Amino acid sequence: MIQQAFEGIVLRKIPYTSSSAIVHVYTHDHGPMAIMVRGLGKKKSKSVNVQPLSVVEFECYYKPSKEVQTISNLDLAINHLPILTDPYKTTVCIFLAELLSKVLREEAPEPELYHFLRDGISHFSAHPFSPDFHLIFLGRLSSYLGFYPDLSARPGQTDFDLEHGHFTDHLGQSIHTLNETRSMALRKVFEAGLLSESLGLSQLNRRQALNDMMMYYQLHLDGMGKVKSLDVLEEVFS
Repeated sequence: MIQQAFEGIVLRKIPYTSSSAIVHVYTHDHGPMAIMVRGLGKKKSKSVNVQPLSVVEFECYYKPSKEVQTISNLDLAINHLPILTDPYKTTVCIFLAELLSKVLREEAPEPELYHFLRDGISHFSAHPFSPDFHLIFLGRLSSYLGFYPDLSARPGQTDFDLEHGHFTDHLGQSIHTLNETRSMALRKVFEAGLLSESLGLSQLNRRQALNDMMMYYQLHLDGMGKVKSLDVLEEVFS
């Protein structure tokens, strides 16, 4: 059996011993994968390489029948230091990593999705912090997950129905229909490109847009559950 090279994005780390952990990564070639990372308790620790949304390279003798793969030569593929030294970026990565660990369920590889995630993380690491990045990221991610909304609207259709993913002129038709102000804020999010610098939202509108986006995800992904780090994210940005 030949040792293979892999690249993946760190989503979750579960301590195994004092110097090792089972790390869940999303890989380019195999989708979700669990790997055993050792040497975390040493002076030159690998802990810095397995932070939320770190993009890593490693080698292993991949065995589909194994739940946890044994690896070697774990290194960073993208410089993660600008994120680790910025508490705002770190908080956003913790939030996005937890959400991704809940929504990336397909076992088969999805190269286009992987490249979207990798490019987004690379941009986030290399550029000044934007308080809108996580919102725009979630908006674009929905297209890869299959529930990007229909943003077309006829005259008078100013209210966005989160449940059905389209605009309507009947505010009371669904309990998940937003008023015009919140609908326009969410439209801005969905229409923005990942490299957009600012959505021009107030702090209050940004927080409301995030809550509306999370409800949109909950409605379209069965069993997604609560994203616990959302509370920390909102506290840091309050």
